[in-house]
Amino acid sequence: MKNVMETLRHLAMDATLDVHERLRGADDAIKGYLPTAKRNPIKRRHMLQDLDVEVAAEMSPMKANDFWVGVRDIISQLLKQLPDGGQRFFKNL
Repeated sequence: MKNVMETLRHLAMDATLDVHERLRGADDAIKGYLPTAKRNPIKRRHMLQDLDVEVAAEMSPMKANDFWVGVRDIISQLLKQLPDGGQRFFKNL
């Protein structure tokens, strides 16, 4: 998790890329982080939930920008792709 969060923080601050390019990079970073769960949907769900908590912590009122909102959207979409559609996660919100 540490590496993906470092990558996301770097992308959040990268002024050389527009938000869409940074979100593409975030999508790649998150998907690159998930193969450690192999094909275990329960492990993937937990990894995505933990990542969402970390990302939410980055979204202080002063940092809540389009990038971090977009990252949470990416995580939400990946959760919805799980066999249960991420329902266990969304019930806990």
